[in-house]
Amino acid sequence: MHSNAKIVALYICPMITGSISLIGSSTISLVILLSAGAKFSNPFRRLIFGLSIMDVIQSLAMICGPFALPKDMDGVLWSNGNTATCNVQGFALHVGFAGVPMYTLSLSVYYLCAVKLNMNDRTFAKGVEPYLHAGSIIWTFAGGIACWSSGSFNMMRSGNMCWYTVSTACRYVREVNVAMPLFELLTFVFFRIRI
Repeated sequence: MHSNAKIVALYICPMITGSISLIGSSTISLVILLSAGAKFSNPFRRLIFGLSIMDVIQSLAMICGPFALPKDMDGVLWSNGNTATCNVQGFALHVGFAGVPMYTLSLSVYYLCAVKLNMNDRTFAKGVEPYLHAGSIIWTFAGGIACWSSGSFNMMRSGNMCWYTVSTACRYVREVNVAMPLFELLTFVFFRIRI
């Protein structure tokens, strides 16, 4: 059995790291938004802005931590929410955990095109960038909506936030790993496509 100190640490650590991440990503977003004339002037700035927004969403969900958990859950510290807050938190975590890697991938594609293929920003912006934004946003939000509508967001076994799990009413709660199928799909697609 875990001590109260370990349980509190399990709850507080994501809130601290989420706060630090929120400060960093918010700063990047604000610098881009407030820069005179250069706001969204090149693909790099637009991709970094998308990455920062996804991270802000994820960070806010981590800060909410146990407060979003349904308050009728026995033995869960600080739970003050309901099923809707749990679903919102699960959706926001999905958006961040899927959106941040998708935008990181987009930045990698940007540098591949710029460095290896000598593609200028104008050509990239017209031919490649729209697909990267669309793919990142559609994949992320469609996955979140699918999980929400299927009831996949529930309290994690650790009890500190809502994420992909089967219902807590089940005898055995198992957490679903979605990162590996995503990695396999992206690997398949990018090794089959020649630029």
